[in-house]
Amino acid sequence: MLKKYKIIILFMVAIIVTALVTAFIVISINKSEVYTDAINDFETAILSQDKMKKFEQEYIDFKGAVAWQNVDGNSKNFNDEYKKTENNTDEIYYLKNNLVGIAYENETGDADKFEIITIGDKKKDKNNSNIYSVVAKVSVVESGVASKYEITFVFYKDKIIDILTDGYSLFNLSYVR
Repeated sequence: MLKKYKIIILFMVAIIVTALVTAFIVISINKSEVYTDAINDFETAILSQDKMKKFEQEYIDFKGAVAWQNVDGNSKNFNDEYKKTENNTDEIYYLKNNLVGIAYENETGDADKFEIITIGDKKKDKNNSNIYSVVAKVSVVESGVASKYEITFVFYKDKIIDILTDGYSLFNLSYVR
């Protein structure tokens, strides 16, 4: 009789361990997909004002973007700057309008297609464990001519704080019109 209970207890422990391992794997997979979803959604957002506004709400940390620019991408000083940065500044307002403006130019201009070709692996920052970057290779068709680029997405706690192409930030306040 005692042997029967031991077998039942071992069986229940095995089921619990299996459930915990499965839950951990599912959580790990979903956590790593945050940046993939953001980059894939950027593909359509860059060509539409309305989609860019939704993209901004879901994926961009504008306070983080301002702080990132204020420290010129220096991850060692980022956390202190982030704490000092206010949530409702003129810089945030301009950043939001800048990305929507880029989408508007693409929507009404010569941009025919924007396609993500590949999404690289996430690369953790060596100075700040909450910051990582991902490089995506993209194809852009403008006026029928295709070009390939690399775009680097910088994330802080799974929210975008910068998008760079050819070393220039799409968030750069000096480009705000």
